[in-house]
Amino acid sequence: MKVLSEGRTMRGRFIILILMFISLCACSLQVGDSQSNEQTAPQQTEMHFPTVEKVETYFEDNGAEFVKLDVPNCICYALYYADMNAVQFATVRQENDDEYSISNFSVKSTFTSDGASELPLKGAYPTENNTINFCFTKKSLSDPELSEYTLVQFSGAVLYYQIA
Repeated sequence: MKVLSEGRTMRGRFIILILMFISLCACSLQVGDSQSNEQTAPQQTEMHFPTVEKVETYFEDNGAEFVKLDVPNCICYALYYADMNAVQFATVRQENDDEYSISNFSVKSTFTSDGASELPLKGAYPTENNTINFCFTKKSLSDPELSEYTLVQFSGAVLYYQIA
């Protein structure tokens, strides 16, 4: 009987050891994932540039044609992605006299390749009070609907925008 109970005890200890090993492996995987997430997040959100020209170079290097928008109290860019017929807005915050960082990107808004999107869409928020309304259209600026809009000409698209 003593041999039988020792066998059960050994088997129980072995099972406990296996369970502990599995839980340790699972914990180390979770810690590894959280550390890798923590390491990638700052790289995505904190892009600092010594000058505005460096910001413009950053956009060129990322395959987006861009223009600087005339937005009060804000350095704001419209980015046009020809490969997906999409527009995106980016705002740049001045950290101090000679350093800037990208403070936010809007969602990429796609439109039809023939420019048939007629209705203004809600855009980014470059300042606390201003919203950018924008549309891609074949209409001319003489159209009454677009008289309040500013024209931006990209190589593959025409963007009208206004600060609401």
